[in-house]
Amino acid sequence: LTLAAIGLALPPSPLGPVLGLTALPAVYYLLLTAVLVLYGVGLVAARARYERRRGSAPASVGRPG
Repeated sequence: LTLAAIGLALPPSPLGPVLGLTALPAVYYLLLTAVLVLYGVGLVAARARYERRRGSAPASVGRPG
């Protein structure tokens, strides 16, 4: 997550042009957000379908038994 933040912050920073980087257009960030949200929705839907077909609830993490 830290590496992603650095990757997003580096191009518009003063160091960006020195490294040959340019800032991406705002539409890129909108599309990236949409893709990540749809990916998350897909993961939740796949997990719900898996659990429904398997007939079990998710196991709790860190609890014995």
